[in-house]
Amino acid sequence: MEEKIPNSNHGNEKKDERPTPIGCKEEKIKEVSKIVESPKKEDDIEVKNELTLESHELPMLIVKNLYFEEKFPKEYEDVFPEETPHGLPPIRGIEHQIDFVPGATIPNRPAYMSDPDETKELQRQVSELLEKGYVRESMSPCAIPVILVPKKDETLRMRVDCRAINNITVSV
Repeated sequence: MEEKIPNSNHGNEKKDERPTPIGCKEEKIKEVSKIVESPKKEDDIEVKNELTLESHELPMLIVKNLYFEEKFPKEYEDVFPEETPHGLPPIRGIEHQIDFVPGATIPNRPAYMSDPDETKELQRQVSELLEKGYVRESMSPCAIPVILVPKKDETLRMRVDCRAINNITVSV
């Protein structure tokens, strides 16, 4: 007798990376210790706990990649400061300019429509960037909109829609 596993992605082209839940009459979970080796280095070994459902004995293991979490940042820690410096970098003797297509009009786009919560979040992120000194108010006649994009952790990331300005920029 086959037990059907519910699939929340039935008919969708994009496959969900999360494990599919299994319907069980009893939920018995036991803890098993295992040694897990990192595929990058032989000396990266860590004991992890594995949860299994006793009725089906299907492992649910969360593996931490030791190579990137421990070795990678330490290898380059001299490159990055402990704290991010406040403000924009100092003006140096090098100047550059961006050339536009001759005769092109500079884009002056209105902001995208957003709900009050998104507007409040956008204002919070902009004021935070201004306070930290990472951005400053622009006196440019060019105006391009920003959008908020959801991240995996359900917070919102601000993205600048530069398509209009990119269309009139001369490619080198």
